[in-house]
Amino acid sequence: MVRVFLDTNFLLDLALEHRPGGKAAAETLRRAEEGELAGIVSPSSLKDFYCIARKDMPDDLRRGWIAFFMDGFAVADTNRSVCQNALVSDEPDFEDGIARAIAEIESCDFILSRDEKAFAGSSVPKMTPEAYLTSFA
Repeated sequence: MVRVFLDTNFLLDLALEHRPGGKAAAETLRRAEEGELAGIVSPSSLKDFYCIARKDMPDDLRRGWIAFFMDGFAVADTNRSVCQNALVSDEPDFEDGIARAIAEIESCDFILSRDEKAFAGSSVPKMTPEAYLTSFA
C-alpha cells in the first residue's frame, strides 16, 4: 500500500469548495477509502486547518472535519525528534519542516501538496494530488 503524507493545503482543499485542488483531494480520499493508499497527517496540520478554515465555517463544522480526518487518516506523532529535524531542515517554514520530518520518519512514499516552494530537499518526493492521480491512475 502506498503511504502518503497529506499536508495542510490538501485538508483545506478537501473541505472547502472554493479551493482549486478540491476535485483531486476528493478523488485521493476515495482511493484511501478503497484501501489503495494510506494517508498520514500531522497534528499541526489539523490545528492549522482549524485556524485557517475559521473564516469559511463555524466551529462545529471545523471540528467535524477534524474528526473525519482523524477517522480516515493516521495522525503521526509529533515529538522532539520531529521538531529537531524540522528545525534544521532547509524548508521555507517550520510547519513544512514538521511535515517533511514526519513524511521521512514514517517512510512515506510521497508528500501530497500543492505548495510550490516546500519539500524540494526531502528524501520523500513531493507530488500534487493531481500528479499523483495521473501517475497512478
